[in-house]
Amino acid sequence: GSGPQNRDEEILGHQPFWIIADYLSRRGIAVYRYDDRGVAESEGNFRLATTKDFASDARAAFQHLQQAPRIAADHIGFIGHSEGGIVAPMVASEQRDVAFLILLAAPGVPLADILQTQAILIARAEGVPEDIIQRDSSFNAQVFSVIRGQAEEAAQEEALMSILERAYAALSEEERAGVGSLYAFQTKTIANLRTPWMKFLLPYNPRQALEQVHCPVLALNGDKDLQVSIEQNLPEIGAALELGPCTDFSLQALAGLNHLFQYSETGQVSEYGKLEETFSETALERMAQWLGKRFGTGTSESD
Repeated sequence: GSGPQNRDEEILGHQPFWIIADYLSRRGIAVYRYDDRGVAESEGNFRLATTKDFASDARAAFQHLQQAPRIAADHIGFIGHSEGGIVAPMVASEQRDVAFLILLAAPGVPLADILQTQAILIARAEGVPEDIIQRDSSFNAQVFSVIRGQAEEAAQEEALMSILERAYAALSEEERAGVGSLYAFQTKTIANLRTPWMKFLLPYNPRQALEQVHCPVLALNGDKDLQVSIEQNLPEIGAALELGPCTDFSLQALAGLNHLFQYSETGQVSEYGKLEETFSETALERMAQWLGKRFGTGTSESD
């Protein structure tokens, strides 16, 4: 997922990648996990890295495994969650010997579109008044339009400063107290948009890699996911795969699951750490069964 993650994808007391690895390993499927660059035991600078760099890291892990003993070199594939669901197709689109992709809550549209929808869905789930949601959505759309349309950074910054000044003027006194001065609001927002990660990923369309994927693909999305909306993204993943050389893909909507694949009442981010479940067994079973049908393993626990 996006943000600095260790090999367990540890978040709010949960370790979903550990659960996935344990479940699949017990069924004879070897799993290799690694910390994001610059996190835990991995070297490098996470702050300066882009999704393209993470794809380079994933490719290095893939090539390392091809030389590993006791690993079937022609059966190696990727499981990627959220941003990892962008990274995996980036590698597979260029590396024809990737055997499969499992995409968990993967984006099918550019990050700018996802952030726009995400903000609306999360705000509604939290009970924010609709007029405030539409106000913020309008300003977000203007910001993303500038990012996409202005090639020159100076012209971008001038346009963004103007948009953010109008956005600040529309805030209530309480909202202004939360974001600080106009200058602080403008400076922080623009700095966040200027990180190498944001500059690369905001305009990047995942479809360009998905359309080049040859290997089998399983895409799972939860219908309570407020961060990567199933309605916005799963059909786009399918449409992209349909246009490309991939002839074996399955798109599955899982009822009641949030972005972390936990059964959830609302899908709100605030629920993640309160839920006892770390990762749905239904989703684990779907992955194992799908792999078992293609590679003859993963259907039952090993001793």
